[in-house]
Amino acid sequence: MTMGTQMREKKTLLSMTRAFRVDIQDIQQKGAGYYSCGPFVTRYNKLLTKARELFSDEQTALLNSFDEIADTKSVDPADKMKVTQHVLIELGQLITYMESVITQEEEGRRKQASGGVSPEKDSGGNA
Repeated sequence: MTMGTQMREKKTLLSMTRAFRVDIQDIQQKGAGYYSCGPFVTRYNKLLTKARELFSDEQTALLNSFDEIADTKSVDPADKMKVTQHVLIELGQLITYMESVITQEEEGRRKQASGGVSPEKDSGGNA
C-alpha cells in the first residue's frame, strides 16, 4: 500500500469513527441505546482492529492502550448504558489518537517536502 493510499484510508477510518460516535449519541438521546449495546460494541471492536492495522507503525504504546470491549450479558438497561458509555469514551480517545497521528504525519511530510527536518528526525523523535 502506498503512503498516499494509507493516508486516505486513515482519514476515511477517522471520518467513520467520528460518524459512529455521533450515531451512538443520537440513538442514546432517543432512548434506544438502553435496550441493546451489542451492535455498538461489535462496530467499535471492528474499527479498533482496523485502526491497529493502519496505525501499526506509529506510537504503538498508545495504540496498545485500547482494548476491545465486551458486550454485557445483563438484561438490565443500566448495565447496557454503562457499556455504551464505555464505547463512547473509548471512541473519543481513539478519534483523538488518530487525529494526532494524522496531523503529525502531514506536518512531517510538509517539512520534508519543503526541505525541512525529515519526519524520522523531528524534535519529538516521532515519524
